[in-house]
Amino acid sequence: MTVVCLQFDKPENTRALAEIFYRATPQVMTRGDHFLFMDISKCLGLYSVNTFIKRTLVTLKKAGVTAKVGVGEDIPTALSFAITNGRSKMDLPIDTLKYYFDPLGEQTEMTQKIFKMTELLQSLGVKTLKDFLKISVREISSRFSSMGLLAYYRILGQSPIPWKIFNPSEVITERHEFDLESPVDNLEPIYFKMKSMIDRMGLRLRGKGKRARQFDIVLRQEHALKPEDQDYKISICLQLPYVSNKVILQVAKEMVDAQVQAKPLKARITEFSLVVTEEIPYSMSQKDLFDQRKEENEESFFRFVSRVATRLGGSSVFFARMRESYIPEKNYQRVQELEGKPPQVVDRLAERPLRLLPTPSPVHFWGPHISWDDNVDEVESLENREVVFSEWWENSTVERVYYRLTTKKGRQLWLYRTASGDFLHGEFD
Repeated sequence: MTVVCLQFDKPENTRALAEIFYRATPQVMTRGDHFLFMDISKCLGLYSVNTFIKRTLVTLKKAGVTAKVGVGEDIPTALSFAITNGRSKMDLPIDTLKYYFDPLGEQTEMTQKIFKMTELLQSLGVKTLKDFLKISVREISSRFSSMGLLAYYRILGQSPIPWKIFNPSEVITERHEFDLESPVDNLEPIYFKMKSMIDRMGLRLRGKGKRARQFDIVLRQEHALKPEDQDYKISICLQLPYVSNKVILQVAKEMVDAQVQAKPLKARITEFSLVVTEEIPYSMSQKDLFDQRKEENEESFFRFVSRVATRLGGSSVFFARMRESYIPEKNYQRVQELEGKPPQVVDRLAERPLRLLPTPSPVHFWGPHISWDDNVDEVESLENREVVFSEWWENSTVERVYYRLTTKKGRQLWLYRTASGDFLHGEFD
């Protein structure tokens, strides 16, 4: 068995960090808020121990965490190496004997007895674990009873510690609390902290094989007039969930600014949190080594779509997947996100505009002039006549004659004529 132990420099949410590494190995355990254990025995076919440690340090840096790393053949040894920065199991100081007896810190009532045992061994000249193993089993049993025997056999690797089952949180939440004596009265400190919180949220979701589709930003106000007004919630819906954390932060800032401007805060902020309300599967794609700018172009496009969706609302911005139908409003269907390359339509159709009106507008002609809604213009030319019928299996038969009309002002309109009259259905860009 190969165990990696992380010792954090300051108290951390070890459960959240365990979720980050859950994708690498499901065998993770925590000890308080300073230690995290990972069994990577079954991962060594994918990468070496050194590679795993390098990946771990990069991940911790993204999460804004620093830690010491220890690698051993079991949990107590990895824990001892992380604390003492040791490399040889037998050269570990006798003080580490307590980690072999209670590596998970669950038997705090025995701490005083372990301390006395270590003092007695030091007085006998026992300085390392190698010296401790020179003592006979009978003498250890008579002097230190079952406590000494358990530590003895664990040093020999004959009493393994069972791994506890780790279940990731159902709801991912990142929370930050400001100093109660000086709550914030503007959004800048919130944005500053939000960057690292979005990174941690993304890493935790990635550990579960997920990405955030929607999350809430909850601002807790210091003194609200009503209890229900204490939490100020802003919902962020990502039209493209696979954008980078930088784009997510930008979209979140724009959404918060717009909502706070429309509905100002009533008090200072004491804490805020990010709560994931909708998740989608996380899919990874290999980078294109021959087209380095492809990802940059896609990222720019995704950023643009996300910002437009934030401004106009998720229902106003969507992806369209083509399907075979002569009727323009039935020629596509909404999809939640891009699904690879769009299918090819077999039949060749005349050129059609990208912008279609939700409801066609009546058009009136008199002489060379045309009017619709509040617009009046003069006809320049008519072209691209196209006759469209509805599908034969539908109850109501539709027959339209479409044509492209160019006005004197340069506008290119897409109209159709039926027995009921002429209607404007779209406009060419």
